[in-house]
Amino acid sequence: MTKNIRWGIIGGACVILVFYLTVAFIAAWMILDKIAAQTSHSASAFGTWWQVTIFVLDIVFALGAVACYALMIVKIKRRTANETA
Repeated sequence: MTKNIRWGIIGGACVILVFYLTVAFIAAWMILDKIAAQTSHSASAFGTWWQVTIFVLDIVFALGAVACYALMIVKIKRRTANETA
């Protein structure tokens, strides 16, 4: 079953999601901090539930990308080992 899974494509999709989630996390933090500065308050990177959700998804997809690329390398090494044997 693992022979049919294209780990590179799944890993690439995870990397794209990591990029956009990181940009969203930083942009939200900067925008909320600017809004809070106008009202003499301070904003935290984890001040709301959706900021925490974006951060957690960012970490999950980053780990998923690492796992996918590791599995892709294992698949390639197994294929080359089977061809030489």
